[in-house]
Amino acid sequence: MGINFRTRLLLMVGGCISAALLVVVLAIIISTEQSVDVHTERELEVSQRVVTQLIDYRDSQLRQAALVLADDFGFRQALATADDDTIISALTNQAQRIDSDLVMLLEPSTEILVSSHEISSAEMNAMRSFMGLEADGNDSAGAAMLVAEQELFQVVLVPIRAPHLLAWLVLGFTVDRDLAEQLQQLTNSSVHFVTGRYTDNPSVISSATESVQAELTEAVRTEATDIWLDGKNEQGVWLSLAMSSEANQAPEQTLEQQPERGGVYVFLTSSREAAEEPFAPLQQQLIIIVVLTLLLTVLITLFASRRFVEPLRTLAVAAGDIAKGNYKQKIVIRGKDEISTLARALDKMQSAIAERESEISYQSNHDLLTGLANQRAFNRDAELRLADNAPWTLVVLNLDNFRNLNDMFGQSVCDDILREFSGRLAVLAEPIFAVARRHGDEFVLTYNGASELAAVELKKLLDQASQLIEIGGVHYSLSLSAGLAEAPLHATDRDELVRLAQFARNKAKRQKLGYSIYQTGEDEPYLRTLLVSAAIPDALKNEAFTLVYQPQLRKGDHALLSCEALIRWQDSELGFVSPAEFIPLAEQSGQIFAITQWVLKQSLLQLGEWQQVLPNLGLSVNLSGADLAEPELLDVIFGALADAAVSASSLTVEVTESAVVNDPKQAIEQLSKLRAAGIHVAIDDYGTGYSSLAQLRGMPATELKIDRSFIMDLAREEIDKTIVQSTINMAHKLGLKVVAEGVEDEETANLLADYNCDVLQGYWFSKPLTPDDFQPWLTKKNN
Repeated sequence: MGINFRTRLLLMVGGCISAALLVVVLAIIISTEQSVDVHTERELEVSQRVVTQLIDYRDSQLRQAALVLADDFGFRQALATADDDTIISALTNQAQRIDSDLVMLLEPSTEILVSSHEISSAEMNAMRSFMGLEADGNDSAGAAMLVAEQELFQVVLVPIRAPHLLAWLVLGFTVDRDLAEQLQQLTNSSVHFVTGRYTDNPSVISSATESVQAELTEAVRTEATDIWLDGKNEQGVWLSLAMSSEANQAPEQTLEQQPERGGVYVFLTSSREAAEEPFAPLQQQLIIIVVLTLLLTVLITLFASRRFVEPLRTLAVAAGDIAKGNYKQKIVIRGKDEISTLARALDKMQSAIAERESEISYQSNHDLLTGLANQRAFNRDAELRLADNAPWTLVVLNLDNFRNLNDMFGQSVCDDILREFSGRLAVLAEPIFAVARRHGDEFVLTYNGASELAAVELKKLLDQASQLIEIGGVHYSLSLSAGLAEAPLHATDRDELVRLAQFARNKAKRQKLGYSIYQTGEDEPYLRTLLVSAAIPDALKNEAFTLVYQPQLRKGDHALLSCEALIRWQDSELGFVSPAEFIPLAEQSGQIFAITQWVLKQSLLQLGEWQQVLPNLGLSVNLSGADLAEPELLDVIFGALADAAVSASSLTVEVTESAVVNDPKQAIEQLSKLRAAGIHVAIDDYGTGYSSLAQLRGMPATELKIDRSFIMDLAREEIDKTIVQSTINMAHKLGLKVVAEGVEDEETANLLADYNCDVLQGYWFSKPLTPDDFQPWLTKKNN
């Protein structure tokens, strides 16, 4: 069940108020969080300064005591004379004087002379690194953090000189839990001394409880201190206490150079809960304010919404009736407010909807120009007829000369012609035919009965409908053609029935019959054309084409000069598809250039193989007019020659005269570039196309190929002899080599030789050969 208006109004107002309150609450919460963050960060900054100052103070104590002892003459004399008792006594007294927890004396070579604690090799290496800095010129005492016997010490290292370096003095204070607790009291932050931070075995000295210390140790070991802080609701900051030699190194560098140390750090943490505590009363007050505001909003909204509900319910009922198609009810709500205005508008709207719905219903089923039933109405009627399964006939009728009329007189006049013709057609068709206009100048008529009966009535109609039409005092002649197809005899699908009727109409138009009845199976050639056209892309993709080569021989001795590459296509479903069948379709569909590319590549590769044995062998390849219009043609040809390692002079491209008719300038330009590169150009099928001596003169041709239609009956037809002989003489005078194709017998070959024809090609010498058959043929010919 849907939500009623009253509830929606309550939800809307309540939602707006809630959203506003939510924004305020979020702003306060965000501001509170920011204040807590700032307070905690400041507290940590103060803690850092306090910790740093205390560490520096302890360092100052140690340094002063160490410098006093290092400057003592007696101590230096004891070192110089190796007086061990005096050395130990002085060290002990000085350590007790300042409460030093660690005392060490190192030789200049950094070997230990005296030490109160055992020092690991890793810590000694760290100290040696520091001493190296001092030896480079740092004469001041240095401070460091040192781990000895699992205890952390803050130490200073002072060189003892007299004047050369006698030893290194090391004094140190313990860094322990007492120091961490002392620092916590001063800073109000938890203090954790961490050693081996970047190792697998870190150590933590903490002012917190032992359990917290253990948790932090594990977090440091797993590099999860951020997660640990989130879990404790705390913020933290790291403070490095590395030796001076490590002070300017990144943690990764320190770990890389001293992996077993991992550095010394102070980790300061401050609780966010303590910072948030002053804001708790504010949050409680905020919750109370929000709840009270929402309750007050609900009460006011419920009261105000009652006066709107009843009129709106009346309007809702009226709108529901309108939605059901009831446009005759009277909607009356008295008053001058917005709801009564809405009621009056709704009353006017239902009247307007009734009018528009009637108009839309008419327009959706009728052609706006002619007033006849439109394609939508025809489709619905056809589907109902097909579902009935009773015999009926579809007639497709067109004005054959409509395009010419449109070109001559313009669209406005032709619209008038269509309106006048449609009115005439509707009158003549009724009640025998139902008429509809599909689009343009195409009309459809339906007849209840067989196509033979429909044809009788249609002939009468066409005779009268094709009479002159007068518009504005001008008479216009009409040329009509019609096609008939019967359902369910010819088709049980609407679109298929229309296609068959259109096929029959095209036949009637071609044969100037007026009308034609579709005969079963007569569109099979057309369907094959569609299938062949659709199969060309797959044939290219799957390399279903093959090439055969027909030899071209020299006159007289019949020596092999070249061969012509011819394409073949054997399809598993279509069977053998002749080039005469698929080449025009490829040109129409834009696939011809892709086929030409394939032929060039494959045939030139084959020629490259044959030239290993026959270096002077040439190759002829046919180009179409569409190929000559391709900007990439030259790149394709030169690329195929380069890939096959074949010289340009070995290739001849054959073009028909008709190939250059559409754009002679571009075609001749392309051929001229090929000729300039050394490629030969042959005029193919000479005498059958758009023969023009002017065009022949302008083409950059090197060969002229006489069409087979003049050659095949040469021995019997005197007219052919005259044409061929004169053509050869003319070509020779123009400097062209002549090739005759279609040589089928010895007599024709001898005549052509007598006429001085340069090259002969035909079945008398060889049929087109596959690459596998070419070499055996050549061997047989030579023998």
